[in-house]
Amino acid sequence: MIRTIDYLIMNPEGNITILVLTETDRRDYQKVAQVLLDACPEAEQVGYILPEGKGLPCMEMCGLEFCGNATRSFAFYEALRQDPPLKELDVDVSGCDQPLHAWIDAKNRSSGTVRIQMPVPTEIEDVQIPIPDDIKEKLGCDELDGQLVHMDGISHLIISSIDADTLESLGRELLDRLFGHLRDHVYKEADRDIPAFGVMFADPEAGRMTPIVYVRDVDTVYFEGSCASGSTAAAYALAVRDLKSSDACMYHLKQPAGTLHIDVTGKDGKVHGMQLYGGVGMSEVKHLELEDGAVS
Repeated sequence: MIRTIDYLIMNPEGNITILVLTETDRRDYQKVAQVLLDACPEAEQVGYILPEGKGLPCMEMCGLEFCGNATRSFAFYEALRQDPPLKELDVDVSGCDQPLHAWIDAKNRSSGTVRIQMPVPTEIEDVQIPIPDDIKEKLGCDELDGQLVHMDGISHLIISSIDADTLESLGRELLDRLFGHLRDHVYKEADRDIPAFGVMFADPEAGRMTPIVYVRDVDTVYFEGSCASGSTAAAYALAVRDLKSSDACMYHLKQPAGTLHIDVTGKDGKVHGMQLYGGVGMSEVKHLELEDGAVS
């Protein structure tokens, strides 16, 4: 027997995301995701749209983590299902304990801009992490200072002490090892469950950021085209400082494949609300046939 999987390829500022339309048992998420990622090597992650119920539109990521760009993609798809397209809606997504509100500006049936309410991080802590000897030589320091920002479903380590040019000079292999070292240190010292973890190498002066994300349950590491939750975490770390002199801040972070924008409101260094926006592209529905036994 052949089973057909219907899916979309979404492009939220270069963070290519597959949204599976066919109802899929959660036990098969990883198997189906691997087949789809093999078929679409440009994709970085997979989300599953749940059957319609009495509540809000629901979507789960493969590792049940939270992903802001996948949420923006999902909101765009749901808005375009209506005629005329919705301009606002609430969505329920994995890794987030509350519905998120989205605003959609559709240019056409395949592209537009989506702004979403982002969950405000629950905690921020300063960390210092010793680094391996060979990386010390490249960076000229014995340890890296950063801020570990915790959100529902994901934690991000914000490193802003390495400028964008120095980071690029490390090369992919050394940067990959540095990420693994930082990740292992954080997981070893963590006093909480961390389903997904990212390192955001942010250069606020240049307005640039390099995002790398690890999803524990599917054991994947991606150098992402852009990262919404990581952008939010970086903006949060900056806003804790900047809101002491203002009640609103805006940040624009250029990433390898796109730019994300974050608006922050608050007072006296305390963040009350965060919204993130950027472009989203959507393909036509695609189909993939799986042989019997590939999934349950």
